[in-house]
Amino acid sequence: MKKRVRAIIIQERKLLLVHRVKGEREYWVFPGGGLEESDTSLEDGLKRECREELGVGVEVEGLFSEDTFKDQHEFFYTCKIISGTLGTGTGPEFSRDPAQAGTYGLQWIPLDELAQKDVQPHKVRDIIR
Repeated sequence: MKKRVRAIIIQERKLLLVHRVKGEREYWVFPGGGLEESDTSLEDGLKRECREELGVGVEVEGLFSEDTFKDQHEFFYTCKIISGTLGTGTGPEFSRDPAQAGTYGLQWIPLDELAQKDVQPHKVRDIIR
């Protein structure tokens, strides 16, 4: 089973999510991704993912939740942005052919609007609400 790390970043009662549209499907996911061999820990992998995907450095504050989703074991950590400029990530998400992978964008979603969004996984979304 693959291990993946995800960031829960909340500022001013808004949650930072990745907005995805693939074909007819629209949904939101938590920033993050899979571990690489060079990652020395789950937290190290999450910091790398946030630099690549979001363009920011984060302080990993603590483990919030774990979830098994499809064939993945995901670890959700609360994080705080400490450096960089949001939206300047250079990870592979930004080099994919949009016709193949759909759209990818960052959005701050107010906490009181989470129930109306297809945030994956729903279990973690509901704990945050």
